[in-house]
Amino acid sequence: MNKLEHNNINKLTKVEISNSVGLSYTSVVNKMKFLIQYDFINLKSNGVYDVLSKDIESALPFRIMADIGVIKNYLDLKEENITKFISTILSVNETDVLKAQGYLTYITQSK
Repeated sequence: MNKLEHNNINKLTKVEISNSVGLSYTSVVNKMKFLIQYDFINLKSNGVYDVLSKDIESALPFRIMADIGVIKNYLDLKEENITKFISTILSVNETDVLKAQGYLTYITQSK
């Protein structure tokens, strides 16, 4: 893998990433889109990304996914009310609930 480490910057192409992790190029591109969509990385300039959060597993939306699943399975709420209700129960903002629901959808549909 060809790395340039300067000021904590690693320069890797998507092809290099796909080769190093054993995934197809398309899969790497899709996963990077996911990380961008949920604010884990940010496109800074042409091919340069900032890492916004390294601790993905401890990120709030991941921490509340199981709780959201339990609440949705055991309560019969209309879809338009559930986000606000879950955010109130878990003491988080509605944006975090929506992100967690997005993660759940992404994970369950990409098997």
